[in-house]
Amino acid sequence: MFIAYNLHRIMNIVGANELRKFFGELVFIFFSIMASIKAIRLKIRHPNFKLNFVTLFFKTPLNKAVFTYF
Repeated sequence: MFIAYNLHRIMNIVGANELRKFFGELVFIFFSIMASIKAIRLKIRHPNFKLNFVTLFFKTPLNKAVFTYF
């Protein structure tokens, strides 16, 4: 009940068209953020990501650099 009252007050102050534009932009931003999160989650769940992550950070490299001093 209070939400509807407050929205009605905001609509009277700002105007119905401006409020509609604001909510349209808000929905667009929300879905773009959700799409980005979904893409990141898809990338992390990919088996090659896990394999590369493990080999880079947890396994010792086989070809170690050997420094010799003359």
